[in-house]
Amino acid sequence: MQHLLTKIKNRFSALNQFRAQKLDAGITRLETIYAQANRRGKASLREALRATRHVVAAQILSMEFYFFLVGVTLLALVSGTFVMPGAEYDSTRFLIVFISMVLATVVPVIMAFITTPFNLLYTVGMAVLTPACIVLSTIIMSLIQPPVITAILGHEVLGFWDLIPVMLVIYALTLSYLMLQQVDRLSYVAYKIRHKSPGLESLLPLKLHGRLVSLSAQDHYVEIVTEHGRHLQRMPFSEAVEMARNEKGMQIHRSHWAACNAMIAMEKKAERYFVKLHTGTVLPVAKSRVAQLTNYLANR
Repeated sequence: MQHLLTKIKNRFSALNQFRAQKLDAGITRLETIYAQANRRGKASLREALRATRHVVAAQILSMEFYFFLVGVTLLALVSGTFVMPGAEYDSTRFLIVFISMVLATVVPVIMAFITTPFNLLYTVGMAVLTPACIVLSTIIMSLIQPPVITAILGHEVLGFWDLIPVMLVIYALTLSYLMLQQVDRLSYVAYKIRHKSPGLESLLPLKLHGRLVSLSAQDHYVEIVTEHGRHLQRMPFSEAVEMARNEKGMQIHRSHWAACNAMIAMEKKAERYFVKLHTGTVLPVAKSRVAQLTNYLANR
């Protein structure tokens, strides 16, 4: 039994890791499309459709989507949305609920393909598109569910006006939650706001946003290290240091900058000085900076 549980746990972990990798890759491709559109000042229809595909895929691959599924299911079951009160359905009750839940999930996904392109083509914010998706999903679901179930049972079930108010509440709760959790990483409007900022975060993929650790010059590139990973950006090192002026840190070498809270200790090796960071990285310290760094480490 223990072996079986371990096997299930390992398989679940592998699937979750695969999901997370696909999600990160999709968001990276999405941000590439956003960057191209942002540089030109407008997006093409083709870019909008490609971005929409990545947005919908990212929503489906996110953990929030599974909360959406659970939320829709629980709300529908508790409210008895898909079955007529007092009616006898016998063995078909489960079939009705199952088919209705599939429809309730598929409809907003299809509506997302219709509404999302406006985010990139006309920079319409998610605060407008999400309510539009909720209303459209409610209307379409309330229109198609009754005839589908009637065709299966052979007699009429809940009608359009019976479903409208309940589905509106269910979609408002679940889709709003789904979009609020993902708006920063999926919205073109949010992307443009981030990239108006003169800070280093405007150069980083969203998944690397976090506390800055260090900057290091590498030929024509600068390696930007945050608590979430590393990113190479083609730019002058002096420009990167200037963009980090609001961060608490110091340039410890002509080719290196380090955040103060990332430094652990300074050490000397063969007449050269180095500072060790909490990431395990060791960076060289220029002799002209030794006194300043020694004083900081001693008095912090």
